[in-house]
Amino acid sequence: MSLLEEIRSLKDQTGFNFKFNLEGLSFDRIIYAGMGGSGIAGSIFSQIFRDREILVWNDYGLPEYAGKESIVIAASYSGNTEETVSSATEAKRRGMVVLGMGTGGRLEGLCDQWIRIPSGKQPRSSLGYFMSVLVRTFMREEEMEGTYEVLDELDNDNSFLKDIALQISKGEKIPVIYSFRPYQSVAYRWRTQFNENSKVIAFSHYFPELDHNEITGLWKTYGKDRFFFLLAGKPSEKRLADRIRNTMELTGTRYVTIEEKGKNVVSRTLYLVHCGDYLSYYLAMERGIDPEDVSVITRLKQSLEPAP
Repeated sequence: MSLLEEIRSLKDQTGFNFKFNLEGLSFDRIIYAGMGGSGIAGSIFSQIFRDREILVWNDYGLPEYAGKESIVIAASYSGNTEETVSSATEAKRRGMVVLGMGTGGRLEGLCDQWIRIPSGKQPRSSLGYFMSVLVRTFMREEEMEGTYEVLDELDNDNSFLKDIALQISKGEKIPVIYSFRPYQSVAYRWRTQFNENSKVIAFSHYFPELDHNEITGLWKTYGKDRFFFLLAGKPSEKRLADRIRNTMELTGTRYVTIEEKGKNVVSRTLYLVHCGDYLSYYLAMERGIDPEDVSVITRLKQSLEPAP
């Protein structure tokens, strides 16, 4: 399966109809442990789910304060991500409940519940499976309604994203992605997709936080003509819309807005995720870059001592 086919499979992944059984579990906090393409689903979900605290943990072990008041969701596409295996191992040592997702590997044997994710794709191209499990476990099934349709619409009409990728490529620009709640991690997802698919450095930040620091860089930086500014999502709140517009006007920053579509927060979020997938893929095509090649990550892992 080519990466383009993997990208187009996102709509089908939203039909992955599995969830964890929470019956009998008592917890105040969810700790989502995952790295890279497996970890980003937790970050995105944490910004659309408001009923419980979610701590996204992208590191070895667990925070010192975490105990049985928390459940751990350990997500690793391969099931062998050493940081995530480390987190699950530490959770079991502390007597915590561990729920896991992946295609197999060492992680499966550490989990109290395990949901097997279909294999055969790049980890970053499997976000829909992880998101579907999280939404179906912690939210209402209706929150998935309309998601397939809006993603299918984008699959059939995304030439506007190809045009933006062409502008970035022709100018040899560095993408800078801005956004706002609940899409901060969507902006980060775009950044990492530009990294892995397009093989370019990219940056991301979010409003209103960036108005307390990065605005001054936008105002006076050198080399600003090397950047291509993107806004992921169109704010509906007037105060936020005014803030974004005024920030860009005061700093003389030109930017392109890509609006979300969908009938609910899940469909709108995954629509924006999908836009970033296509943007990064088309930029790779314009650059003559193989979007699937992440062999430098493999070489890094091989250069390290085996994990204990």
